[in-house]
Amino acid sequence: MLKLLKKFKYSYFFWILFYIFIFTLLFRHSLSYLDPDLGWHLRVGQEITINEAVPHENLYNYTYTGNWVDHEWLSNYLLYQAYSNYGYLFLAFLFSIIIVTILILLNIKVKKKYPNSDFFIIFFEFFGLIAALPHLGVRIQEIGLLFILILLLIIDNFNRNKNWRVLLILPFGFYFWSCLHASFLIGLFLMGAWLVIKLFENSLVHYRKIYWLDLVNNICGKELSIFLLFLFLSFIATLFTPYRLELYSFLSGYRDSFYQLHIVEWLPQYSIPLKYWQFIYLSVLAAIIILNFVYVLVFRKGKINLWTNFLALFFLCLSIKSRRHFPLMFICTFTFIFDFIYLEVKESKKTNFFKFNQGILGLVVKLSLLAALVLSISLQLLSTSFINKPFSSFCGEFPCEAADFLNQNDKVYGNLNLFNYYDWGGYLNWVSPERKLFIDGRLPQVEYAGQTFLEEYYEFFKKTTNLSEKLADYNIQLVLLPAKDKETEFKKWERLIFKISENPLKYQNYLRDSLNKSSDWSKIYEDKVSVIYLKNN
Repeated sequence: MLKLLKKFKYSYFFWILFYIFIFTLLFRHSLSYLDPDLGWHLRVGQEITINEAVPHENLYNYTYTGNWVDHEWLSNYLLYQAYSNYGYLFLAFLFSIIIVTILILLNIKVKKKYPNSDFFIIFFEFFGLIAALPHLGVRIQEIGLLFILILLLIIDNFNRNKNWRVLLILPFGFYFWSCLHASFLIGLFLMGAWLVIKLFENSLVHYRKIYWLDLVNNICGKELSIFLLFLFLSFIATLFTPYRLELYSFLSGYRDSFYQLHIVEWLPQYSIPLKYWQFIYLSVLAAIIILNFVYVLVFRKGKINLWTNFLALFFLCLSIKSRRHFPLMFICTFTFIFDFIYLEVKESKKTNFFKFNQGILGLVVKLSLLAALVLSISLQLLSTSFINKPFSSFCGEFPCEAADFLNQNDKVYGNLNLFNYYDWGGYLNWVSPERKLFIDGRLPQVEYAGQTFLEEYYEFFKKTTNLSEKLADYNIQLVLLPAKDKETEFKKWERLIFKISENPLKYQNYLRDSLNKSSDWSKIYEDKVSVIYLKNN
């Protein structure tokens, strides 16, 4: 048995089982909830398929009817094709594979530099994945994560090998990236930031007394000029998309930060309820950034790499500002963490996670680890609900029955303007495609009614708003709202530390309260999830 184990590549088998376990974890999570935006993604993909053209006009709302640039048009098209031909299970499988691919690429990158870093790779990949899990699933932004990692790998390769041919992929990559997801803008920004940092380092080359700065991989002026050329070509490539320069028109809307305080995934890290896994991970990263400077500047151990430190600081701040950016931070700072961990540790075979002592004890430990992974994979699969019809499987969170009621009575209510709950807009886009809505998840930042579209939506929920006039302004005769609002429950130790009263945190829905009290409105439908009000005629 021992001789057989020596011939057997234990580490390969372990990593295969580890990433199968990660896949089952992601797959199970993807099938455990429905992304509120999936409906409108599929609806747009369907429209592109039927019209054989990208959308330029907003046809889904009776409020804002202006121009619309779909920055994810190719993703929406492919998403619809995959869903209509292969079902939701295939989408869950595909997006789980994307994240597993990202983790494998991070593993390969780290192990090339630190061959015996298996234990820390396992720890930080699993830790980071658990923290990022709320933002993963069947979500198009995962495509952006993969493209950003590939970009960083290309930049790293060019920085080490000085071979400009690796940059040839960038213009083609940015063209497809700009058709798939708006995160290509972060890619262009990162290329520009790397160029500026290298120019700054070049200006310091002659100052050899700067012992703390890592100038080993210095790039010459010719190589920087080549990189600048490919940055320009990458930008030009984005202008060949169907939207051309209009692709950048949405940027002006992001000067307003209202959406960051009202859309759940955009909330800052200090919002309640706290995401403790993310909070701990960010605290570890912040501590590493500080200790890295202390080690170098105070104890004069190692040198500071301006590029990796910039990535760590920038994405740490971005993730604190918005939880949505946590997966992006996790990917872009992964190797930075290992650079600090191995600042003083010398590589040796003794540090290898898989180099257990030989003999019966080593055999027992190895087999136990494999058995634990197999058991974990089995438990994940056994607890997975294999859902292939998501829009009828999450009726505890979405207004399935209310949508059916409206569809069945379309002749009566079909021509009435409906005010809908924001989080249900994408769902209604798909299950009630003929009905135009007040708002959905596509255009929260577009300028509308003297403010952003999302701000205009929230005007209906303010205590100081003249609700009768506001509803009359849009000729709203139907209102679809949650039957009750979600309450934020706190643990005992949270109440103690944050000095929270015994009552749970609850949002006051003044719109629903006003409609319940008004004699001008009648409740025509109600279930455990939703309620529909009709204007008395």
